[in-house]
Amino acid sequence: MQGHLHGIPILLVERDGFCAAYVAQGLEHAGARLIGPYGTGEEALACLADPRRFPQAAVLDGSDADAVQLCVALAGRDIPFVVINQPHDLELAPACQGRPVFSKPFGAFQVVEAVELLAARARRGAAPPA
Repeated sequence: MQGHLHGIPILLVERDGFCAAYVAQGLEHAGARLIGPYGTGEEALACLADPRRFPQAAVLDGSDADAVQLCVALAGRDIPFVVINQPHDLELAPACQGRPVFSKPFGAFQVVEAVELLAARARRGAAPPA
């Protein structure tokens, strides 16, 4: 199915294989071109160094050891992102605050809708919410 994300490269970082497959299926159903899923933030950071795989938006695992570093890297590149599985006691870096956050349980459709909104804002040149 072609959706609002038709052909848009979306970076997916999620260490839980089931959750990654669930979110990936929703994004692909909306037409996204997935970059990943990567199991760690470290792998995703290496991906960001490759200009051929430059995402227009990202979904990242807030419970990953490299989550804060990845948030800062994405924000520094003006790549809008959604955080999933953020531990309730994790304090995100200032560059990561104000982003859409989904904690389990969540529906893939919720994540997809948030990514669609961020991608639409980015296409219009509007800044993502800070």
